Amino acid sequence: MRINTKQILLILLIALICGIIFYIVQLFYTSSVNNRSSRIYEQSLVASINQYEYLPSLLAEDETLRQVILDPATSYLAASQKLDFIARRSGAEVVYLMDSLGTVKATSNHKTKKGGFLHHNYSFRPYFSRALTDKTRQFYYAKGATTGIPGFFISAPIILDHIVIGVAVVKLNLSHWEQKWSKSTENIVVTDKNN
Repeated sequence: MRINTKQILLILLIALICGIIFYIVQLFYTSSVNNRSSRIYEQSLVASINQYEYLPSLLAEDETLRQVILDPATSYLAASQKLDFIARRSGAEVVYLMDSLGTVKATSNHKTKKGGFLHHNYSFRPYFSRALTDKTRQFYYAKGATTGIPGFFISAPIILDHIVIGVAVVKLNLSHWEQKWSKSTENIVVTDKNN
């Protein structure tokens, strides 16, 4: 049996078409798996962040904590101890209160080296300035200006008689998720609206 050139070309064309079809099927399958995986990662991160979403607003309503902002003579110690307890119980990395100029008046990490965030000014941070101007809860991811540790910040304005007198902030350490995700065989990138 003799195979002519036309038959060879036909066999090669069929093999090429089968190869392309196989490649396209694999591409769609991989895309589908990646979409499912990314949704799982997203839902995990969102659920973890959502469990802290209420906390800054709750702090902003606390009369004892407001006092440290309203009255400069009030000692930061009692408010900081309360924030320390709240941070430990909730699992937040740091919880703190800022006055309307962006200066930290009480913080859960006040016992750390050099008082942690106490008396530092973070007015340059969008989670502060946007909470102040928009009078709404804010979400922001950044590398810590004091600690150098990346974190997710949730803030809420502290409002008294329709005036923002300060901002309550919760910082979450995302290293737990970063460590879990680093063990994945997939590449994972998380971005917010600020990229």
